Parts: sequence; structure tokens; C-alpha cells
Amino acid sequence: MLHTLDPKKRLTIPSAWREEIGKPERVFVMPGFDGEPCLYVFPMRIIGARLEAVSRVSLSDPVYRAFTRLIGENSADLPWDSQGRIRIPDHLLEKASLTQEIYMNGAKDRFELWRPDLRETYRKVSESSMTLSQAAKLLGF
Repeated sequence: MLHTLDPKKRLTIPSAWREEIGKPERVFVMPGFDGEPCLYVFPMRIIGARLEAVSRVSLSDPVYRAFTRLIGENSADLPWDSQGRIRIPDHLLEKASLTQEIYMNGAKDRFELWRPDLRETYRKVSESSMTLSQAAKLLGF
């Protein structure tokens, strides 16, 4: 689904997606994992549960400390305005090379924001080697 940033760099979340996100009317935005050139956008209720599980790890664990630092520096908790728009911070837009046109892709518990040409390249290179049935089997579907 193609969308564009408005002149103030705001992105409108489709109304059907806002209904699915529900309360609170906030999203959590972070860069894709493993070099994926996109942003992950989670409903706060989803990311809240994930971060709660992480918070049970001991502060003495160096992986925990590194993860929480990275997440703190590379994420944003964003409310949407009355028109369903979010303003993604510039440093996150830059991480995914997002400028004006954005491909929004629903991905079960989140949606992703991609620059359209990078999404197509990533699809061809990284995802073409695995079929949907292979992926489903690996995940026990």
C-alpha cells in the first residue's frame, strides 16, 4: 500500500489499521532487524508486552544492557493526531532511507514502512529463496 509523507513529514495511518491498533492510540517505531532497510511500527499494547518480558532480565546481563541502550536510541513512542498522522523522527526516517513515498506493509503484529524500490529489491534478493510454505513449515504453521 503506497503512501506519502506530507510536507511536515507526517504519515497517515490508514483508519482500518488505527482501529486494529486500538487503545492506546500510540505506536512504537524502530528500525528493522538484521539490516532490513525499513521501520517496524508496533501497536503499544504489542510492544509493551514484549518489552515487559525483556524487563525481567537482570540488569547485570550485558545483552540486556546493550539491547535497552539500542532500543532507547533507535526508537520512538508516537501518538497519532486527530487525523491519524504520526511524525516519525528524522533519525528514524534516515535509517530506512524514507523520504516521501512509503510502502506500508502489514506484517501480523506490526506494519512496516519501506522505501518502495528498497522493498522490491529486498523481496527479490532476500525473500525469493524461500517459499511461503517453507517459511510456514519452519514456524510450525
